[in-house]
This record gives sequence, C-alpha cells and structure tokens, in this order.
Amino acid sequence: MIRVIMRTNLLLLSFLFIIIIDISADNTIKFKHLSVADGLSQSWVRTICQDDQGFIWIGTQDGLNKYDGYNFKIYKHSITNNNTISNNSINVIYKDRDGNLWVGTSYGLNLYNSEKDEFITFTEVEDDYINDITRDEEGLLYIGTNSGFIIYNPGTKESKNYKVLEE
Repeated sequence: MIRVIMRTNLLLLSFLFIIIIDISADNTIKFKHLSVADGLSQSWVRTICQDDQGFIWIGTQDGLNKYDGYNFKIYKHSITNNNTISNNSINVIYKDRDGNLWVGTSYGLNLYNSEKDEFITFTEVEDDYINDITRDEEGLLYIGTNSGFIIYNPGTKESKNYKVLEE
C-alpha cells in the first residue's frame, strides 16, 4: 500500500514538474533593438518609462518618443504651440501612482495630458534643468535639479526651492 501511495505521489510530482516547465517555457521575454531607422528620434536614450496603457515612453536629447510596440510618435517643443513639451532634451520620465506622466527636460517640468495628447508646462518650478522626479504619499513632487531640489505641490501650484550650498 505504501508503494502505491509513493508511486502515485511520484507520478503527481512528475506531472506538476512537467506542467511548470511547460508554463515557464511560454513566458519567454523577447527584446528588439530599436533605432533611428525604426523611427526613434535619436539613438542616445536617457530615460524610459511604461505608462498604464502599455505605451513605452523614451526620452532622448532630441524629443520624447511614445512607442506602441509598432510605431513611434515623437513629441518636440514648438515655439508656436504652448501645449508642446518645454524642451527637446528629455532627462527623466516619471509615472506617479495616479498614472500621471511627468517629464523633466533641460528647460522645465511637464505633465502629459493623455486625453488631449498634449503637455502642460509648469512655469512655477524655478529651476529649469530637471534631473529626477518622485512623488510622496501626500502628492507632493520632489524634483531634483542641477542646483538642488524643489518640492512642488501640483494642487496649489506652489513650490519651494532648496539650493545646494557651494563651499
């Protein structure tokens, strides 16, 4: 009787092992090298982020690229359109817990409006060169710049600039 139970358990264990191997084989990750020839605005990528809709956002020195898995849409600054990104040199893309896409450039902070497919530039942020962005539980943005950091409240549009002291 014990031999029958052991054989049954061994068969079940073998069956589960085969199923696990079969399932894991289907989860192969594939990579594709994307280049300017594929539509990327420039080959030097500074930052990458995936939004809640599955789009891949790629920041370069020559524009912000939205990739849908097949094609690129490139966003660039236009002096004749206030709803474009503030600068073509993209330093950081940050998706907050609400799904908002924040973009830091070499000339300011931007928020992507997906409904209108345009950008809001935040002129309240005093320092232009944005290196990093994060958000706390209260919704405040912490923005790293070349000269220190900024705490920005998107709700009140108030900012507090903290400069690094030079020795």
